[in-house]
Amino acid sequence: AASDMQTLREPKLLLFHSDTGNTGTINFRFTRFTLGSALLLGAWHAFDFGSQDHSQLWRFPEYGLKLGLPTGPARLFDGSAPKRWALQPYTRPFGHGTVIVNPTDQPVTATMQGKDVTIEAQDAAFISYKLKASP
Repeated sequence: AASDMQTLREPKLLLFHSDTGNTGTINFRFTRFTLGSALLLGAWHAFDFGSQDHSQLWRFPEYGLKLGLPTGPARLFDGSAPKRWALQPYTRPFGHGTVIVNPTDQPVTATMQGKDVTIEAQDAAFISYKLKASP
């Protein structure tokens, strides 16, 4: 993962983009997948109507999650560091949550904070931990 970003020249800018294909119909699974992929790499995410119109502001519930800053790099679902990108589920820890991206064609299940979370094929999950109130 890191090696892919290292091959980019300065300034490094990586963007994951999804859109409605000029239909106005949102594929929420693909949108979560591209947003989660962007979070894995510390990249930007954009969503748009398509090539015919760029005048809307799109908001998704995942945009409001307070995951915090990344606390480590993207890793394979089993916890190992990838030598290069593979068609396997990935996860990345954040200060107040975790992002899991499943690029495979099969669902995967993770146990997060004692609860099983199933991530469908070619989808992503954003697990936000509740912040404890300061004394």
